[in-house]
This record gives sequence, C-alpha cells and structure tokens, in this order.
Amino acid sequence: MARARIKPPPGVDPVEFMRAARMEGARRWFLQFVQYTFAGFHTSKAHVFLAKQLEQFEADVRAGKSPRLIITLPPRFGKSELATRRYPGWLLGRNPDWTVFIVSYSAELAEELSADARRVLLSDEYADLFGPLYQPEGKDDTVELDRESRAVAHWRIAGHRGGVRAVGVGGSLTGRGANVCIIDDPIKGRKEADSELVREDLWKWFRGTLRTRIEPGGGIILIHTRWHHDDLTARLLDQRADRWQVLHLPALAEDDDILGRRPGEPLDPVRYNEAALEDIRADTDDREWYAQYQGKPTPDEGDLFKRDWFAIERDPYGFADDAPGHVFQYYDTAHGKKNPRRKGDRTICTTWRLEGNRYRLLHVYAGRPGYPDLKRLVTGLRDQWRARAVIVEDHSSGQSLIQDLRNETSIPILAWKTGNESKVERAKAVSPLWEAGIAVVSCDQRAAEEFVREHLQFPNGKFDDIVDSSSMALAHMEIFNRARNRTPMFRKFVVTR
Repeated sequence: MARARIKPPPGVDPVEFMRAARMEGARRWFLQFVQYTFAGFHTSKAHVFLAKQLEQFEADVRAGKSPRLIITLPPRFGKSELATRRYPGWLLGRNPDWTVFIVSYSAELAEELSADARRVLLSDEYADLFGPLYQPEGKDDTVELDRESRAVAHWRIAGHRGGVRAVGVGGSLTGRGANVCIIDDPIKGRKEADSELVREDLWKWFRGTLRTRIEPGGGIILIHTRWHHDDLTARLLDQRADRWQVLHLPALAEDDDILGRRPGEPLDPVRYNEAALEDIRADTDDREWYAQYQGKPTPDEGDLFKRDWFAIERDPYGFADDAPGHVFQYYDTAHGKKNPRRKGDRTICTTWRLEGNRYRLLHVYAGRPGYPDLKRLVTGLRDQWRARAVIVEDHSSGQSLIQDLRNETSIPILAWKTGNESKVERAKAVSPLWEAGIAVVSCDQRAAEEFVREHLQFPNGKFDDIVDSSSMALAHMEIFNRARNRTPMFRKFVVTR
C-alpha cells in the first residue's frame, strides 16, 4: 500500500511546509537528523537498522530501563559517524539535561570525537532544528553551548545540566555521572588486543570506574571492531549475555542475518561489494578477516590445532540411503559446574559418519537442556541421523543418562570412559587425524566456524566441551576401525583404552 502524500494546509507555502516537515522529522527520528545535518550522508540498510535501534535506546533510557547495547561492525562502515559523532547531538537536542560520555582507547581520540560531536551542535543545520546558539538571555528553550565550558574534553549545554565528557580508557571520572555512555573502540589495535595486561586493565577500569558512573536508568553503548576472543565484548557476554543486546553485522552475511541478508551478501554493497570485500580478504590474513570483518575473533594458531588442518567440505552424500559407512553420535553432557566467567558447561552432541578411512563431522548440537529434554534430544537426533550407536561419556552427569536410555529405549548406548588422561592429552592424541586430513568437517557454516574456533582456542578458550566430544569421537572411531579391519591403517599414533 502506497504511503499517503502529506499536503500542506490551504494558504501555506508548499516549500516552507515541506521544509518544516523535514525539520520536525529530524527532531523525532535519528536517521533523518543525520541526513539533515550531514548532506550527502550515504545511507545503507545497516544504517537504517542501526538508527532505529539507537532511537529505541534513547526511549529506553527515558523510561529508566538501563539499556545495554553492543554494536559490532567492520572497519570503515560509518559506525563512528553515526553513533559517536551524530548521536550525542540528537540526544542532547531532545534531552538537554543528559550527560553523555564519549570513551575511546585514548584521551586524544575521545576528545577528537567529542570535538566532532560539538561541531554538529555549532552547525547552522543544528540551529534550524533546536534553535541557534548564543540566544539572548531569557530564551531557555534552545540548545546552547555553555561559554564557560567549551573545551573538547568537557562541554555543557547552557542553562541545563547536560553536556558531553570525553575520556580515554583508564581516565578519571570521579564525581561525574552519565545518562548515556558511548564506548567507541576501546582497543587501539592488534598489539594491544593481544596483550593480556591491556585487556585486563580495560576490564578492571570498565567494572571499577566506568560502570559505577552510570546514572540510575542510564545506558551503555559499546561500538566494537572485534580483535580478540577475550576482548571486552566477549567478557561482557560471558558475564551476563542476557543483559546485553548485540547487533552483530558482519561484512558478509551468515545464516540468520539480523538484516535478513542471504548468506554471503555484503553489508553495504554500494561502498563494498562482494568483489571489493574479496580483495580485502585476499590482502588480509584469516585471523584479521574473521575478527575485524566478520566479528568472530579466533587465534591464528592454536596450542594444539592449526587452522589449515581443518578441511571444511560439503557432504556429498547427505541423507542418502546408500551413503557409505556408519553414523555415530557422541555426547559430552554438562558437568553442572559453574565457571565464574560463564554460565556453566554445555551439553554437546557431535554426529559423525565413518567413511572407510575418513571421519566426517555431520552435525553439532550445543545447548543446556534440562534432563527430560536431554533424553528427548538423544532420541530425536538419533532418529534424524539414523545413528548406528550413541556414545555417552561415562562421568557423573552422563551415568544417569546412560542407565535411563538403556532402560527406556532400544537405542544402542555405549558408555565411554576417559580414563586418567587430561583433556589436553586426549585432544593431542587425535590431533594427527586433523593434520593428515583424515577427519573433515561437513556441518553447516555457523556450526563449522564454532567447531574450528573452539579447537583453535583450546585449551585457553572460553569453552572446551566441543573439543571433548570430538576427541571422544575420533578415538572411538579409530578403535572401531581397527577392530573391524583387524589391521592398523595409516596412523601416527596409537589410542589406548
């Protein structure tokens, strides 16, 4: 249905009417404000989406909901222009008593962003919307910079309590409170991101200084180009994932993209089409590409596994009845222990097909189901993949599952005892299978990326339960193959059980 065209009232100049309507729209809606104050601003689908989210963020602060928002975007996609240079002016025009913090990795950059935001307020376009600056005394319905406080590190709105304060990570905020805090790239670059000391100092400053300066009901926006799997975004989500709304916008769309893009579709095809992004990818190593452009930071080389060991292939057989080999499923159930940095371990099921001398990963399930749901999950996944047997690690939480499934179902259930070896020893024992290309990955894109990422981060990553399941799977299939063939195949190791 076409939108009805607004007509000016009788006797009103149409040009002036449309100008007034455009100005009113810029006061109400953030993207229209950006377009009004920045002629020629390039607007993509991502900018439209982000502007709506920032409008909702302001409404949530007004309502005292203490919103928390993480925005992850690739470099050079306009995140700072939109959310750090333009957003403070729109907020203060509508809420002149608010205080806005602008935070970046250094005081110099934070003050540069603050100066850019202040220039927006000094523009003629801004004066059109919220009144000219330096009005005569008595006109308190306009936004006006305080003549006594106009330094880029701290400037205020005349006649109001609001304004902007710029600070670098680690800087002092004593005695100051913020209604909105905008953190724009708290890490400078790769060197700082790889420094555990720098990451820990940032985390302590965020929790001990910045977080304590947020006013009741106030909000925090973290605008982040990802660098490291243990960066500020990762730690915040580990601590309280349910507290933060995450707007993850990779350069190339993945499954279930929040913008509705098809997989592989560029974020902003006008500025960076597929060919341009492929050029960038060709000139960038995998670690930087996945971290900065896809928002999925992963170490370039793990302690035990190397990235180029993992062959990701399309499954040539699918669910065909004549698919070769046997399908097995391997469960590493959650231990129920609490890690102070995360919400406890997950239950993992990896589904594999043994194809002669190759082991193909078909599917990965990772979740935290309750016990009744877990039993239904085992039955459902077994039926879906027509598994020959289900192998469950025989530890405390898996023992009840093994016993109940044997009593209540006809599913072939095998109990797997890990012995006295550590997780690292078990993973090390099967790592040659990946190096030799004997094990391959054929699950969907998202699961494959998570699977490889956890292996590269092992044993220092946030999770290790997928590695536990795959180590169990490969060790079991090795034993099964040797018993079936009765002769050792090409192997660089011997798994003992």
